[in-house]
Amino acid sequence: MKRPARILLVAGFDSFIRSACLVGRPFADAGAKVEFALLQTRADQIAKAQLNRLNVPFDGSVETLDTLCVPEVLSRYDLLILAVDGSAWRRFFLRFEKMTDASRPLVLGIYPGAVLRYHYDGFASRAPADFLWLNAQDDLQRYEGMCAAFGADASNASVFGLPSLLAPIKRSEEPRKRIVFFEQTVIPRSRNDRLFLSEQLVQLAQRFPDYELVIKPRHGIDEFTLHRARVHIEATLAAAGQVVGASPPNLSISHEPVEDLLADASLCLTVTSTVALEAVHAGVPTALISDFGAHDDTGIQFFYGSDLMRSFEEIDPDNPPVVNREWAEQALFDPTPHLERKVDEVLRAIEQHRDHPRPQRSLAPLLHSRLRHETLIGNLSVDEVGTRSYQNEPKTGIRGVVSRMRGRFKRR
Repeated sequence: MKRPARILLVAGFDSFIRSACLVGRPFADAGAKVEFALLQTRADQIAKAQLNRLNVPFDGSVETLDTLCVPEVLSRYDLLILAVDGSAWRRFFLRFEKMTDASRPLVLGIYPGAVLRYHYDGFASRAPADFLWLNAQDDLQRYEGMCAAFGADASNASVFGLPSLLAPIKRSEEPRKRIVFFEQTVIPRSRNDRLFLSEQLVQLAQRFPDYELVIKPRHGIDEFTLHRARVHIEATLAAAGQVVGASPPNLSISHEPVEDLLADASLCLTVTSTVALEAVHAGVPTALISDFGAHDDTGIQFFYGSDLMRSFEEIDPDNPPVVNREWAEQALFDPTPHLERKVDEVLRAIEQHRDHPRPQRSLAPLLHSRLRHETLIGNLSVDEVGTRSYQNEPKTGIRGVVSRMRGRFKRR
């Protein structure tokens, strides 16, 4: 009788945890023993209230990279499913490579949401994984192009789809007259832009008094996520109310789950967010706010061709945008139809790895060259290497150069 696969979900932030649990569930349904580890990479990472709302369905523990990435811990598992940020991926692999092929678990990498920006940084950080489940065909084409340019193997990657689509949204037969705005912490980034955003939301509620306008903050005031806002949206909404008049009675703030808010929304509104894709998939009319211009850093380019972009003055819940179906077919990939096949593929690989351990994929050349890897390992701690291996030195200019030279060479 085959021994059930032992799987550890590793995630660090709220949306990452949600995605990891959604992916872990079908493995558990297939008979695997699934556990959860909260990977702590900083002190103010997640609040207790956030963790309670996520309702993780697996036995869990809190780990750091130092406590997790040791042979006596990792050898307990056949598979790690990682949903962590790029820096944590790099630092993980620098520790993980010390394990032997026979004792190591396989590694499956997932994304917690659509890849809106910094595609290649993220791909490179995850490239040493045995399996890399990507969200859409465009992501796979980018990954394969990057690997081809560096002469690297791209066979570990395949299209899985958006993990968040595994959480079904049960639409109401008669949605309420409700606009729901889904906020992001750093899009837009500047204080002025975030104040403008809040002012326009207040004015939108005033323009459509027959509609509820519900603001869904990315997190609560005393809560955290991967990116940090300079000012919480509740503060900018309060300031906006003073600028454009008192906040109207049809404007409110909600921390309900995304699925519940989308279930009876008549319009989903955001700047750029994976939530927009969840809404389109569920048949919720959706608009992307275009008032902040064309900037790669916002990820708005993901929605070019969607026909969903509107300025605030163009937003009309009685006449919402209609998505371009050809764009949606390219941008949206639902994992549900092929979920059983993808899970079975990994479980079979686990069985094969037990009998014939597969070699670990190299960090080179996509994280750095072998030569640079040796240099970094020799001069920096593992954490520093994981964080700085692809960045410029922190000191710049002639003074920085002189400072580094003095530290590197002794007087003769």
